[in-house]
Amino acid sequence: MSRSLLPPSASALERALAEGVARLSAVPVPLREVWSPGDCPAELLPWLAWALSVDAWDAAWSEEQKREVVRAAVWVHRHKGTRGAVDRAVGSLGYRVRIREWWEAEPAGQPFTFSIEIEVDDRGVDAALYGSLTRVVAAAKNTRSHFAGFTVASKVRGEVCAGVALQTGAVLRVVPWQAENISETGAVWAGCALQNFSSVTVNP
Repeated sequence: MSRSLLPPSASALERALAEGVARLSAVPVPLREVWSPGDCPAELLPWLAWALSVDAWDAAWSEEQKREVVRAAVWVHRHKGTRGAVDRAVGSLGYRVRIREWWEAEPAGQPFTFSIEIEVDDRGVDAALYGSLTRVVAAAKNTRSHFAGFTVASKVRGEVCAGVALQTGAVLRVVPWQAENISETGAVWAGCALQNFSSVTVNP
């Protein structure tokens, strides 16, 4: 018995299409994973970024950077045009940044401008990354403020350990015992003696 619902008069093309479409039900559709930035397959991340309206995207980013950009997309859109949005958008690429507006600079800069100090590690900053970061900033900032540029800073972090060593010793000399500082005590007695006599002569 045929499982097809096509009439006997169906053409060969219609039957082939029916068989092909019937196999679609066997294709897994993990909707929960596809919409999760952490669980979405790497090859589908560009489409997830498009669905969440990620403004700046670069295929050269690492997989972890792409996931972080997608993860921050909703928050950035809710706060777009604010200082926090620029900080979060650039920070999602794995760089620490410090935004300095014109009135915070010393001396004060051009009004309504801002610059970004970015900390780099062993990856460095090349022309491609500079352009990518510029696009990310342009998409997240407000229209009034003008981006003046990046200041690249390299900082080294480490631990400082302090150690103290103490070595002590004692020299003990053992010699035969000798008495020293001999003291003697005693009592002093005072005495007095008296002898007296008389001589008596008796004559006839």
